[in-house]
Amino acid sequence: MIAKKYNTTVKALVSLNGIKNPDKINIGLKLKVNGPVSTTNINKMYHTVKGGDTVSALVEKYGCSTSQIKTWNSLKNIDKIYVGQKLRVK
Repeated sequence: MIAKKYNTTVKALVSLNGIKNPDKINIGLKLKVNGPVSTTNINKMYHTVKGGDTVSALVEKYGCSTSQIKTWNSLKNIDKIYVGQKLRVK
């Protein structure tokens, strides 16, 4: 995920930082990276609507706003969501 965020590879990060085990990095470790940050899909999150879901419940669960959900999903009526519908919530 870190490599993807900085448009690089795991191999490049391992080499640049002298990491012995790329599957284990410690909390608080400062990594050197080279490359611009990519924010394309890194923080987006989606929710598939289930029976009983409401936009207000999604707002509370994911910490976004109704206007964000409406905009992100091009909803005409914020009160009409459907079971099986995939909504962006972050």
